[in-house]
Amino acid sequence: MMKVLYLLNSNGVGGAEASIRRMVDKGFVDSKVVLLWAHNNVQEDFWENREVVQLTEESAPLLGFIKSIFMLPRLIKNERVDVVQSQLKGADLLFSFLLYTGILKKDFTYLVSLRNSYDFYYGNGFLNRFVGAIHKYLINKTADKIVGVSKQDIDRFTRDFGEKFRVIENSVDISNFKTKGDLTLGEPVKVVLVGNVKYRKGYDKLEYVVHYLNKTFPSKNFEFSIAGAVEDTEYMEKVRDLASGNVSINFLGKVVDINELLVSSDIFLSLSREEGLPISVLEAMASKLPILLSDIPAHSLILEPSVSQHILFSTAEELQERFKVLVESKNQREAIVSEQYNKLTRDFSLERMCKQYLQNYNGE
Repeated sequence: MMKVLYLLNSNGVGGAEASIRRMVDKGFVDSKVVLLWAHNNVQEDFWENREVVQLTEESAPLLGFIKSIFMLPRLIKNERVDVVQSQLKGADLLFSFLLYTGILKKDFTYLVSLRNSYDFYYGNGFLNRFVGAIHKYLINKTADKIVGVSKQDIDRFTRDFGEKFRVIENSVDISNFKTKGDLTLGEPVKVVLVGNVKYRKGYDKLEYVVHYLNKTFPSKNFEFSIAGAVEDTEYMEKVRDLASGNVSINFLGKVVDINELLVSSDIFLSLSREEGLPISVLEAMASKLPILLSDIPAHSLILEPSVSQHILFSTAEELQERFKVLVESKNQREAIVSEQYNKLTRDFSLERMCKQYLQNYNGE
């Protein structure tokens, strides 16, 4: 069986790690995961019973990066792998640097998996653009295949990487997923948001709904629960202070059983400013939970056109309007769940994703 080494920045947990773990568990190749450094956003037992190497114990990424330059080539030479797949910018930079400088000789296929938008990698501030330019140059010189996990920015990625670039959209494994049955709202109405606590996730935009819900639904209570590691404590406190009246905001930290949290909730809400192809949204769809999403390309591209206008919002007024309709109309909740679940099973199956990766590992 083909042997694939999956290279990740650290033992932190996010969408990329969840996706790779599903691929490992699928068992379509002989796989090993290498984590380059340590992270404060660690979830105990996340990689339990899987073949995983923690290359360094450094919690400072720069030190972990430097140590990995010396340690990773020895590991690769001993493994005799057929494919190395890196994902996340640090791992991409490290591995492409080793190949470009000749420290590591390539006798395998090298695939880079880009897990976010074009601007996340190559836009925004000066430092990100500078590091992004190095990243773009190195992977273009060393990678055999470059894969995006979403159809957003496909023209820009193709312009930079040409025929090396292709899209393999993220997926979820629904075989053991629990699904929500009755869509009658509970008391309080439970709204779940998933993602690490940082500005990019847009949790500060809860200010658009708190006072609106106080005024519009004075007899109802609303509980907003945020599942994800806290990366910015000051930002968390700012968001926590938005709670008032009949609206509470809770921070759950890392949640081991996200499926259980989803099916026990009433509405899934994403306020993200930027995403790749968000695993959390696919998991909400797989749980048959009504969804409300910020109008960004990563979200709009995974929606069924027949219901997208009831899900996406760009302004505070649109968020308030969509939220009101979803609270008041069970028929609307059921329509969204039905259409999006069908979309998920048709377009975002784990089997489809693994088959496409295997084709690329084989050079197709």
